[in-house]
Amino acid sequence: MANFSLRIPIHSGELTVNFDTLQELEEKVASLDIERANSVLAAKLGEFMRPEPRSLKPTVDGICSFHASGMLEFIRRPKHKVQILALTLYAYQPDALTTRVLSEATGVTNPTAFLASHRYEKYFRKQGRASYGLSHEGARWVTDTVLPSIQQSRGEGGAE
Repeated sequence: MANFSLRIPIHSGELTVNFDTLQELEEKVASLDIERANSVLAAKLGEFMRPEPRSLKPTVDGICSFHASGMLEFIRRPKHKVQILALTLYAYQPDALTTRVLSEATGVTNPTAFLASHRYEKYFRKQGRASYGLSHEGARWVTDTVLPSIQQSRGEGGAE
């Protein structure tokens, strides 16, 4: 029996990795294919799997909400695409999102153009292959600038 266990939340539940040494943990984590595990579970269990509903931060209440599927829906959208991306990452924090999921959630067809741009590098952090999250400064930008601009506007803004 292993001395240690690491529990990793994944989309379809939780994955447990048992290990005795850090080297063994590193080898086991390196061999994980989370997307394949999610696909296998979804194919076999499909309708029986019910992800826990994601909780909404009080600061974005009335601006966006989560569907039962876990996908974000905007009630009021920021005016600029970079703000839409930042707000989406803020809503999903602490989770990082792949560029594919960001594109689906936001409608921004090429999120990497913003996420990897030197102009916005202080707001976004690459976390793994094609996954991004907000930096501390990015989260502060959302709470200090993006959210107040949405709350001040009366109508729904379109992305430029």
